[in-house]
Amino acid sequence: KLSVACKELVSHKHAISLAECYFCGDYFGSKARIAEEATWLAIFVQVFLPFLPGTVCEVFPSSWPTKSKRRLARTSRNTRKSGPTLSEAEGEKSTIGEDEEPEDWAVRFKARKEFLQQVADHESDTKDALEDVAHDLRSGRVLYFYAIPKVKFLIHQIFYLCYILLLPYILVTQS
Repeated sequence: KLSVACKELVSHKHAISLAECYFCGDYFGSKARIAEEATWLAIFVQVFLPFLPGTVCEVFPSSWPTKSKRRLARTSRNTRKSGPTLSEAEGEKSTIGEDEEPEDWAVRFKARKEFLQQVADHESDTKDALEDVAHDLRSGRVLYFYAIPKVKFLIHQIFYLCYILLLPYILVTQS
């Protein structure tokens, strides 16, 4: 009975979506992410082309809010009884009543939506491929590409396969 409840939780569409986002590097604290549609072959080729970032597998900034906004949200929650709401701290007119507090998910969703809009605006401005590569080199996302869990998993599998094939190669060449 207990395993059925766990299976239902893990198979829920939001849990699956969260796992896929994390695997692609889209989580709080991540500095880079790749598209969920990125194929294993594209990632494999990009791993071996570090001097041409984003040519095969595009690297984006993480869509989660920065730490400063998270601290602002936490400060707003802790001082809710006497202090301003998060939207008032950002300079917007509050639509929340005096005794109501915005849900955590609503604050995160709003910040994430604003950040994705900024990223979309920035990406529409940089249409030139060479300019995009230069921007990736300057921003350091080239190095953060190798810290994405999906990329680390692929690199681990490549080295593990080489390790497995090394023993038969040594045994065949020595006999």
